Amino acid sequence: MKIDPEISSLKSLISALKAEVTVDHTKIEKLESQIQELKLNYGSGKKDINPLSNEDVEIDDDESDDIRSSRNKAAIVHKKIEASQKKQQKEEKSDVTNLRNSCPAKKLFYSNEGDIQMLHAYEIIPFDNKNGGVWYQGFDITYDAEKIKEEEQLEVFVVPHSHNDPEIPTGAWVMTDEANSHLYSIVTEMFEGHEFLMNTIGVRPKNHWSIDPFGLSPTVSYLLRQANITNLAINRVHYAVKKFLAESKDLEFHWRQLWAGKSDKTDVFTHMFPFGGYDIPSTCGPDRKVSENL
Repeated sequence: MKIDPEISSLKSLISALKAEVTVDHTKIEKLESQIQELKLNYGSGKKDINPLSNEDVEIDDDESDDIRSSRNKAAIVHKKIEASQKKQQKEEKSDVTNLRNSCPAKKLFYSNEGDIQMLHAYEIIPFDNKNGGVWYQGFDITYDAEKIKEEEQLEVFVVPHSHNDPEIPTGAWVMTDEANSHLYSIVTEMFEGHEFLMNTIGVRPKNHWSIDPFGLSPTVSYLLRQANITNLAINRVHYAVKKFLAESKDLEFHWRQLWAGKSDKTDVFTHMFPFGGYDIPSTCGPDRKVSENL
């Protein structure tokens, strides 16, 4: 079986990263062992502690001079551990911009335009489930109350469903990826549906409605794009993924196939509903009680 060069390169980078983590853990374990030794020495009344030699703890070249100048073993060990912890915390931040800059494999995960690679996102999203409901699981939204008044206000029109302009989304089997559908069945029913619409009423579907499948397949988005569908509306996505995209205002995006690279030939504009379900209580905001009271 022929292995994609990019996949091989990615595996090599991942192996290198794992090796770095192993080395860091080994250093930390060594430092912790030395601290325990110091505690035992102090506890037994031993006051003569030899200065730390260069072979005991490796000090990076870019570390501050005060660490190098200090010859106290405990001080150096504590500072080394503190520096390692700060480095680890910085690398674990889920901030997208920071990850793009720090990850050695960023060229495979992110394009120059800052597109999000979901395989990478799944590795950094915590997928936690905090107690306390939606207000604890969400995030703070800040805005300038005065500046927002200067923006153009939205004009809302309430139009009854009697104006006789129905939308025909997809033009095929509704939300086909909700079940374990076979590829050939999906393609066949899409051919039949589009031919029927064109021959009967002369309509070419451009929009796809997929709000209830439990999981969304990139295969279906690719087939829809090949059928000249240009817009998707999707909903059934894990709340942690929605939160991740909402924080960076990326709930609307161009869905691109993993193998497409920088080509936009597989792109299809996608709108992801921000909240849980598609019923009325889930459409006004994260707290269902607000809509229910209205």
